[in-house]
Amino acid sequence: QDPLAVLKPQEISAESDAARYTFFTGELVTTPAAIEAHGFRRIMECLNCLQSQAVLHDGLDYLQVFRFPTPLCFIDDVDQVTALHR
Repeated sequence: QDPLAVLKPQEISAESDAARYTFFTGELVTTPAAIEAHGFRRIMECLNCLQSQAVLHDGLDYLQVFRFPTPLCFIDDVDQVTALHR
């Protein structure tokens, strides 16, 4: 994983019933801005990190943000995971 990647603490407690998203859906959707700013490899590395964290904690909040000079956000929409640049 990118040594510059820092996963921002999630807004809800890992013990919350709302923190049950796994980031293991069948489809990954990325915005063109996310690919341009971060590249597909970095996006996949961050997604793999989220999936590992979801297994470790038995789920995460639906919104996860990696801090880079420009943030990389992931949203688990149940049917798909969206990666976007913000």
